[in-house]
Amino acid sequence: MSTAALDPSHTATMASPSEETKPNWTVVKTKQVALYAFAALAALGAIILAGLSLASIIPWPCVFIAIPLLAAAGGLVTWSLSFKDYDNPKALAEMRKKAETMHFDELVKAHSLKNIAQYRVVTPDALQQKFMTKADSMRWRALVSEYPLNVIHQYQLAPTPFLRERVIRELQILTTVEALCELEIDQLYLANIISLEERNELSTILSLV
Repeated sequence: MSTAALDPSHTATMASPSEETKPNWTVVKTKQVALYAFAALAALGAIILAGLSLASIIPWPCVFIAIPLLAAAGGLVTWSLSFKDYDNPKALAEMRKKAETMHFDELVKAHSLKNIAQYRVVTPDALQQKFMTKADSMRWRALVSEYPLNVIHQYQLAPTPFLRERVIRELQILTTVEALCELEIDQLYLANIISLEERNELSTILSLV
């Protein structure tokens, strides 16, 4: 007799019947089915109205009511397709595959930073690399206006050395006064991008202008 069948560790690794047969049905899927149903009813109503109107059973102007019904049906279908089913493993795998080739802005527009982080649409390292590629070609002021430092740190979009290098580069591009006014020294200090000594030194320079 084989001892494998008596080994507790062997039986523990076997998937339970409930896990194997668990339906792949999510909240998003339920919403999509409901919207499809409403769209089908709207389209059916439009077809019935058009048919009755053409058969002269109802006044012919009633056919124009079918137009907004068809538009509503199309809108409902489009809306349902815009839902992203992150709880569906197969759908999530497809989203992750597409996300690999997306630029940072495309990725955020498609999923939002919250969903990217929550569902790991891309790995943290990949997200960081995409952001740094975007940030590298932007002026500092434009960058932090679009993505404030608290957001950059919350989602770990860039390491502190990279941000510090960007600040130094900005100081080299602008005149001292312009740079100090645009860089918001206190914010840089609070974000640990510059030291207290550097903050005080830059503040002193600015106070002398």
